[in-house]
Amino acid sequence: MAYSKIKEAINVKLVIAGSKDKDDKIDEIVESLNLRPYIVDITSPSDEIIINLYQNAKLFVFPSLFEGFGLPPLEALSLGCPVVASNIPVLREILGEKIACFNPYDIEDMIEKLLSAITNENSRIDLLKAGKNRLKLFDKDKIIDEHIDLFNEILVEGK
Repeated sequence: MAYSKIKEAINVKLVIAGSKDKDDKIDEIVESLNLRPYIVDITSPSDEIIINLYQNAKLFVFPSLFEGFGLPPLEALSLGCPVVASNIPVLREILGEKIACFNPYDIEDMIEKLLSAITNENSRIDLLKAGKNRLKLFDKDKIIDEHIDLFNEILVEGK
């Protein structure tokens, strides 16, 4: 919905990539808003295609209402793609307030954040810097060291 209101102002295509199930309403929404000429729809993309999309996208938008963890934004960030996402609690915790910045129930808020990120190069650079800092929290070597410390602590307490 937000994209339909800014598509001409931003002059970029919206890529929708992922799997679809029988209850998916995306195609209905695209048709009802006459967005077909502005959309690139990739159903069940391979890992190679997803990587290519992340590496070449101007922005990864994650308007999720519910997530268990939220891995796609971290994948995008790790491949150099700036991210804006819903400010639902799990994404704020993972991505921080700068990236998990829009209310997914407020189209005007989403439009404001998208326009800023798409039309302002400095905003995209800031989002990517913030994202790279958040990625450090999920560094595998750091996590392994934390687990080893935890195991050692448990072993010491158990003696």
